[in-house]
Amino acid sequence: MKLSFDFSELKIIAEKIGADASDFQLDDVIKPFEPIEIELATTGIEVDLDEVELIDGVFAYKGYHVVLYIADHSFNIEEAIEYRSKRRKFHITDCCTLQEKKRDNTYDRYVATRKLDGLFKIHGSDKKEGQEVELDVCMNCLKQTNYKDASDSQRKRKQVKQEFNMQEFFAKYQSSFAKMPSGMGADPNKTNYTEDWDHVSKQYRKSINYRCEVCRLDLSNSHKLLQVHHKDSLKGNNNINNLQALCMLCHAKKHGHMHVLPKDKNKIEILRKQQGL
Repeated sequence: MKLSFDFSELKIIAEKIGADASDFQLDDVIKPFEPIEIELATTGIEVDLDEVELIDGVFAYKGYHVVLYIADHSFNIEEAIEYRSKRRKFHITDCCTLQEKKRDNTYDRYVATRKLDGLFKIHGSDKKEGQEVELDVCMNCLKQTNYKDASDSQRKRKQVKQEFNMQEFFAKYQSSFAKMPSGMGADPNKTNYTEDWDHVSKQYRKSINYRCEVCRLDLSNSHKLLQVHHKDSLKGNNNINNLQALCMLCHAKKHGHMHVLPKDKNKIEILRKQQGL
């Protein structure tokens, strides 16, 4: 569909201030998010070990670079939530720990994820009651991949484990994977919004059904109260893993300096009460 606009008044203003004309065209093709990208970057996808392959020595699911972990902590969910040492580890490769499970036919249900914030949702016997926590990377995986020279010594592996950063890890292997999450015009070096930001924001909010990803408020009837946050604070980085849909109040809390109009704040609080949040 061709759109026609009258820019005559804008032209007059431009001439008054002495602005030079320049050629401009939108050449970028906006690539929509694939459903699998959204799942891997948010909730994760339950998989069996035989559904996952190795690419360049690390895990891949349907062509996407992922890590694996077991969400089920029903053996002692209370201790797991309170103490990091009581939690299961996440895996980046088919290490000896996983190979042993295969030999013993003790197949657990794993979750494939590529969440960049380093948080993993674990649960007890009731899957609905879950909590996001930090997990440690498997030391055997570090040794096998020699990630950051982790094979050198036990001491080195402990250091790499303590300093492990999910964004850095995925970035290291980026060139090995043909399927990477859509950049949607992303440029991590840009500090300003991209020209397609309105489209990206609308599409992302739609993809998560207009629900705040922190307080879980359903804003499907109040789209303007839902905003899209850049996790790394770089407005030009529209990679799906860097986006988070937040209601205005949760967004303001993230930044600590954003102002929310009293009428919008009041509406959100009313909706939260109505939805039992």
